Amino acid sequence: MAHEIEQNDSMFSVGQRAWHGLGTVLDKAPTISEALTSAKLNWEVKTEALFTASGERVDAQATRRVDTQEVLGVVGPNYHVVQNIEALNVFQPLVDTGLVTLETAGSLRNGRRVWILAKITEIQESRVGSNGNDSVIPYWLLSNSHDGKTAVRMGFTPTRVVCANTLAAAQRSSESKLIRVTHTSKVMQNLETLRDAMNLAKRDFEVTLEQYRYLASRDIATADLENYVRVVFDLPKPEERQRAGLPKALEKCIESFDKDAHTYGATWWSAYNAVQGFMQHEQGRSQDARLDQLWFGPNQSRNVNALELAVAMAAT
Repeated sequence: MAHEIEQNDSMFSVGQRAWHGLGTVLDKAPTISEALTSAKLNWEVKTEALFTASGERVDAQATRRVDTQEVLGVVGPNYHVVQNIEALNVFQPLVDTGLVTLETAGSLRNGRRVWILAKITEIQESRVGSNGNDSVIPYWLLSNSHDGKTAVRMGFTPTRVVCANTLAAAQRSSESKLIRVTHTSKVMQNLETLRDAMNLAKRDFEVTLEQYRYLASRDIATADLENYVRVVFDLPKPEERQRAGLPKALEKCIESFDKDAHTYGATWWSAYNAVQGFMQHEQGRSQDARLDQLWFGPNQSRNVNALELAVAMAAT
């Protein structure tokens, strides 16, 4: 299958269908139990001992999806499964008090990847740009894997309304980073304490908006744009500055920047959104693979680096 949503994957989204016309669309934000059912995440994962062909016990475990019996990954002996309902229940007190509403949740790769995205209701959508014509809204993201390849991650992440891009948060505030919790016996205890981090989200959002607004206030030249894109994606420097024969990343980022600049101005804000948009909408073989890379893979750190680099280059 071309996308990462395989036969035994599903998802829900509020208001509109998220990917490939798949999943359940809800008219309003669901409860925890409704989210579990709508995203078809009401299955469990168990660990099983591993043995060699000769019957010798191996110092590792397999994770198996119970309903389909598919082996999802091989993990260490101290690995602790965070079940989907346990991950969703982290949001229960936040939903009960109205601090968040569940926006989307689902799985990729037959359940190897699971995510939950919640909108932070007490923080209003904020405007960016010299004319205030671009909007950013705050979300809380929890991502998890059942194949042992990533830790549980939970933290604040902003989204640009016009294109639904998941943006990087400001790194001046350490709490803005997605918090990683390893799969040990104390993982659920750690997740309980992470609920307190929600109280820091408002401050994080304000710090992040300062960076966004700073980028939107700084004009950018074509040469700086091309140099910025080349550094972000580690592209070779050109012998000549010609559009013909440009690497795909540079070509697509320039196209995106030109469109953005027409509405929001030829600024570093448009430059950052061009590279972020490429990661989320162009790079990789499918939209779901791009989401997987952005939330679970190397593009998560590249997105952060792109923001930090834009701020640094805009200041020179």
